[in-house]
Amino acid sequence: MDIGTISSRYAKALFSLAKDKGQESRVYNDMKMLADSFSMEPELRGALSNPIVSVPEKVKLLT
Repeated sequence: MDIGTISSRYAKALFSLAKDKGQESRVYNDMKMLADSFSMEPELRGALSNPIVSVPEKVKLLT
């Protein structure tokens, strides 16, 4: 499956859920902040995709 198709489906599902909950602005701002964080700290993407880094450690990185 094409990675673009997967990300597009995920984005549509996320937007649909946000819309259902009336949280479009909040989700947009959160995703913008995440994109900015990836731009400023390229190592963040690697840490989040690393299976050796535990989920609690990944949560700490994001918060």
